[in-house]
Amino acid sequence: GLNFHIDNFNYYGMTGTWWNADNQTLIDVLLKGAWKGSALVADHQVDYGVSLKYNYAGYNKSYVDGFNGAKEHYFNFGLNGSYAASEYSRLGADVMVDYLGRSASRKTGEGVTDDMTMITVSPFYALVGEKFNAHLGANVNFSFNDGAALRLSPNVRLAYDALSGLTLYANATGGKHLATIAQMAAMSRYSDPMAGYENSFTPFDTEFGFKVGPFSGFKFKAFGGYGMFKHQMFAYM
Repeated sequence: GLNFHIDNFNYYGMTGTWWNADNQTLIDVLLKGAWKGSALVADHQVDYGVSLKYNYAGYNKSYVDGFNGAKEHYFNFGLNGSYAASEYSRLGADVMVDYLGRSASRKTGEGVTDDMTMITVSPFYALVGEKFNAHLGANVNFSFNDGAALRLSPNVRLAYDALSGLTLYANATGGKHLATIAQMAAMSRYSDPMAGYENSFTPFDTEFGFKVGPFSGFKFKAFGGYGMFKHQMFAYM
């Protein structure tokens, strides 16, 4: 698929500088595709898939005199597979490779670049029963040129159908995520067009609760949880 977004806006209300009278332009282009398949191996079903994504995002101008706006190229490659160990259980793993390259150039032509790579391996065991479902796994992040080289986090999801229309659940997830220009601009178009935001890491994020319904279009969910986040980005006004 192809997504193309162009945003043209001004900084009226910002203090100081010529930004009050000049327009900013952000261009965001996303290309993505995926393919899935399955096969029988020794009478056991094997499912597999491949995905590829490319995202270009760039600002026309910068906060800093003498510089053009920052540009970035983001590539994501995914590979996943699972093996039906039995009628009710599966073994599998997801592998993701992320590459992020940023650049900011002076108007005189001199460039400043920054790049990073991350490989994420997520092995899991899945159990599917009549009333109970479990996904037991972990996320292992290998980072290059971006702080800690190895980070671990859970990837666990549990659900139990206690009664008809009543499901109890508990999740524990986490992982590292790269902060791209496109993501920051989606949160706020006024993000600093020259900033290299720190990537976020979630050691764990737990949620537990119950779901009721749907009954004639009605459904209800009550939940609670606790998590730990490092360098998490939040939108603000």
